[in-house]
Amino acid sequence: MNSKTNQIIIADIVSMVIFSFLTGAMVEIFISNLSLLQILKSRFTAIPVNILVARPFGIYRDFFLNKLKTDNQDKMRNVILDTIIFTSFKVPIYATILFFAKADSVQIFKSCLAVSIFSSIFGRSYGIFLEYTRNYVYKYSNNYSKGLKA
Repeated sequence: MNSKTNQIIIADIVSMVIFSFLTGAMVEIFISNLSLLQILKSRFTAIPVNILVARPFGIYRDFFLNKLKTDNQDKMRNVILDTIIFTSFKVPIYATILFFAKADSVQIFKSCLAVSIFSSIFGRSYGIFLEYTRNYVYKYSNNYSKGLKA
């Protein structure tokens, strides 16, 4: 693996962990009404899952954005694509988790519907955050390596 690939992997993991931690906590505070202890347990339990799915999501997103030849100038198209990509990746993972947690089909359907609604809100936000993190990590690591060579 080259340096650029490593930078993207790091950025994908960092952005997924931070974004999921913050957005999950907001949902659990304002929607689920969990206690602080429950929120902390939930968020820290989610970190390993987010680490595992971060890079596959980045690859999945990049594949569709490249295939559909997105243009950063078309803001509405970017909102729609990021929403569809985010939702289509996250909901099956969530459904699988619920299945293994022994949720019944009605519970899985209702939960996935709720996650789909929240994913539509968070999809573009995550896409922007991911791009920002990738740019930041790339810029920082390139500046750092230049400093080491000087």
